[in-house]
Amino acid sequence: MKQKTQKKELRWLWAHSRPAAGGILLLTVLYCVMAANSVVYALLMKQLVDSAIQHEMPGFFRAGALYLALILVQAALTMASNLTEEKLRAKLERGLRGSVFQTLLGMEHRTFSAYPAGTLLNHIATDVDTIVNEMLALLPGLLSLLVQLCAIAALLIAWDGRFALVLLAGGCVLLLAAPLLRRRMKRLQRAVREENDSLWAFLDEMFRSVPILKAFCAQKRMEEQLEDRLRRLQQVRYRQVVFSNVCNRGFNLAVNSGYLFGLIWCSIGLMQGTMTYGTLTAVLQLVAQLQVPFSQLSGYLPRYYAMCTAADRLMQLEQAPAEPRAAAEAPVDCAALYEELAAIRAEDLHFAYEQKPVYSGASLCIQKGETVAFMGSSGIGKSTFLKLLLALYQPTSGSIWLEGRDGTHTPVTVDTRPLFAYVPQQNTLLSGSIWESVALFRHSGELTDAEKRRVQQVCRTACAEEFITALPQGYDTVLGEGGKGLSEGQMQRLAVARALYADCPILLLDEATSALDEATEVRLLANLQQDTRGKTILFVTHRRAALSLCSRVFEVEDGKLCARPVGKETE
Repeated sequence: MKQKTQKKELRWLWAHSRPAAGGILLLTVLYCVMAANSVVYALLMKQLVDSAIQHEMPGFFRAGALYLALILVQAALTMASNLTEEKLRAKLERGLRGSVFQTLLGMEHRTFSAYPAGTLLNHIATDVDTIVNEMLALLPGLLSLLVQLCAIAALLIAWDGRFALVLLAGGCVLLLAAPLLRRRMKRLQRAVREENDSLWAFLDEMFRSVPILKAFCAQKRMEEQLEDRLRRLQQVRYRQVVFSNVCNRGFNLAVNSGYLFGLIWCSIGLMQGTMTYGTLTAVLQLVAQLQVPFSQLSGYLPRYYAMCTAADRLMQLEQAPAEPRAAAEAPVDCAALYEELAAIRAEDLHFAYEQKPVYSGASLCIQKGETVAFMGSSGIGKSTFLKLLLALYQPTSGSIWLEGRDGTHTPVTVDTRPLFAYVPQQNTLLSGSIWESVALFRHSGELTDAEKRRVQQVCRTACAEEFITALPQGYDTVLGEGGKGLSEGQMQRLAVARALYADCPILLLDEATSALDEATEVRLLANLQQDTRGKTILFVTHRRAALSLCSRVFEVEDGKLCARPVGKETE
C-alpha cells in the first residue's frame, strides 16, 4: 500500500514538473559534468605530485596548467547551473502555486470552508517551496553523485582493486540501510507539517481577531495557547531532528571510518613500495570526495520523504470535491437565459449544515423582475438560500432552477453564476485602489475613461461618491486588506457599487444596508429602485426600509419558505 501511494506521488510530481523537464535535464547534465571534473582533480593532483617528486618539470607545468583550466571551467559551470536553477525555480513555483490556487478556487465551497486559512497558506507556501527545492536538488544531485561514485570506483579499482572493493562494499551496506528508515522518517515529516498547519491557522485567526481579544482582555489566554502550540511543534520537530541527526551522524561516522581505512591502506602501500606519493594524495582526495556522496545520500532520504509528504498533502487538496458543473458541453449563455427567463423556482428543497437542518421541503417562485425580501430571525437560513442560488452549496435533495417562458428548466450551477451579483454580509473588499475594488470583475489592465465613468456612476447610485470625493486621493485612494481605512458603512456602500458595476440581471443583497444610517439607507434604496429597473432583486434584511421596494416577503418557518405580502410579515 505504501509503495502504491509513493508511486502516485511520483506520478503527480512528474506531471507537475513536465513543463520544466528540459531545464531539469540541462541542470542534471551540468551537475554531472561538475561531478566528473571533481574526480579529474584527483588525477591532475596525482600527476602534479609525482612530477614534482621526480623533478619532471614539463609534466609538472602541464598538470598545473590543466588544474588551473579545470578550476576556471568549474567556475563557469557553477555559474551556469546557478542561473539555470533559479529560472527553473521561478517556473516551477509559478506553475505549482497557480495550480494549487486554481484547485482551491474550484473546490466545493463547503469543503473549502472547512480548511483554516492558515492551513491553506501553509499549503500554497511551504509545501510548494519544499516540492520545488527537492525537485531541483534530488534528481540532478543523485545522478551527479552516481557519476562521481562510478568515476571514483573506476579509478580506485584501477589503482588497487582490493581496497576499492572493501571500500565500496561498506558504502553499499550504508545505502541498503537507508530504506529501513523510510516509514519513521515520513511519519515524522507529516507530524511536523500538521503541527505547522495548526500554528498557522491559529495565528491567522488571532490576527483577524485582535480587537475582540483586546475588548475581552484575552491576550494572556491567547499567549498561553500560542505557547502550547509552539511547544507541541517544538516537540515533534525535536523528534524529527534527533532521528535525522542520528541517521546523518551514523552515515558520517561510517564515511570517516572509510577515510581512516584509506589512509592506513595507502600508508602500508608506501612502506611496501607499491604506491607513489601522488597515488596516496589522489586516493585520499577520492576517499574524501566519497564523504560527500555518502553523507548527501543519507541527507537525501529525509528530503525525499519531505517532498513526497508535501506532494501527498497537495494531492489531497486536488482530490477534494470540486464544484459541480452543468452536464451540457456548451457554456450557458447567461444573457439569452435571462432574456427568456420567466421565474426562479425551488421545489421540495432540503438542506442542512452538518447536523443542523435548514430547509425541509421548502418551495418558492420568484418572478423575473420581482423584488422580494427574506426576513426572519438570525441563523434561520435566509442567507443560505442566496448561497444555494450561487451554487456555493448543493441541496441535499430537491432542486432550484431557472424556468424559461417556454417551460424549460435550467438547473442552478456554477455555470449560471454570471446571472447574479452578490453583496455578502461580511466585508469582502480586496486591497487596491477604489477604482480597482469597484471594477473588480473587469479584465486586467488600466481602466478606460468609459470604465471610470461607469465606476463613478455606480458609486453615486450606492451613495459612495460623497465620501470618496472627500478623501485626499479620491478614487485613487488605496484600500488596505479587507477595506482597511474605511468605516463599515463606507465599505458596505462600495460593496453595493461593485455589485452594480458587474451589471448582472439578478441582485443578491445580504444585509447590504445594515451598517448605514437611516437617511443614507433611504437614499440608497431610492437610487436602486431608479437604476435597477428590469432586474430581479433578492434582499436579506432585518430592516423594514428595504420593504418599500419589495412586492413580497419570504420567511423561513419550520424549514419552509412562506411568502407573505408586504405588511403581513411576522413581526
